[in-house]
Amino acid sequence: MRKLKIRLFLDAVLGAIIIAEMLIQVTGIFVHEILGFSLVILLIAHLALERKWIRAACRGARSNRLRKLNLVKALISLVLFAAFAAMVVSSLIISTILHDAGLPLAQLNNSGFWTCVHSASAYAICMLTIIHIAVHWAMIFNCFKIPYNPERRYAISVSIGALAGVAIAVLCSNASESISRINKSFESLDEQNDASSQDASNADSSSDADPAPGERSIGDDSPNEGAPKSESGNSSTDRTDDSSPEAESPQPQETPSPNEGSEHADGSNGICPLCPKQCPLSAPRCSRPYQAGLI
Repeated sequence: MRKLKIRLFLDAVLGAIIIAEMLIQVTGIFVHEILGFSLVILLIAHLALERKWIRAACRGARSNRLRKLNLVKALISLVLFAAFAAMVVSSLIISTILHDAGLPLAQLNNSGFWTCVHSASAYAICMLTIIHIAVHWAMIFNCFKIPYNPERRYAISVSIGALAGVAIAVLCSNASESISRINKSFESLDEQNDASSQDASNADSSSDADPAPGERSIGDDSPNEGAPKSESGNSSTDRTDDSSPEAESPQPQETPSPNEGSEHADGSNGICPLCPKQCPLSAPRCSRPYQAGLI
């Protein structure tokens, strides 16, 4: 029983860290990543303590002797482990600490795919953890000697399942909004980059096709040699060319910075506008965009 209490205490610590990880607006990026590292260590310790049950479940699955409830528990644990694996891999790729350290794995974060994977796996872990607790409610009650009427066991199971269903529905809604916001921020960033590239290419082509007035060759003035001259000795055609604004070639316009102007002050281009570092909203280096509601 003492060993079971230690395992449940470890599980409680894991649950608390998972909740803290979902409050990144409060903890900030650095604390979020440190807690994630400790979460991985505690998960390894949890699996080490559950190694006997894992071996027994594997043997029972091979011999088809697992009861339905144990089979459900084993499937939930397997999917939960897969979600943790996806979260760990995506965390290593989008980590700002590893990116600042220049590690090669962090260089793969060139799109919003891994940010979406990280967000989806985090919400999946929360949902599966709720299901995991709901399935093991009787063991938790017995371990801590929480009294309940055994005749009401089915009613208690239904009630706990209903509460778990409500919590999972809320998490699904939040997960959908989060992933949609991430996709929109990266789509806006891609559109902004495409527009900037198009403007730069148009500016280069116009500057190559129309040279500046002071850079014209001598041969360009030859068709106007026979034109009538004015009193000042210059030809009327030359005076028209010099005075007319249409004779001046268009100068390339500077492309505005993605963060300049009030139209991008809400971060719609995928770049955080709150400081000069221009971090992508998918992996900010501070908690300001979360506090400002941009993420």
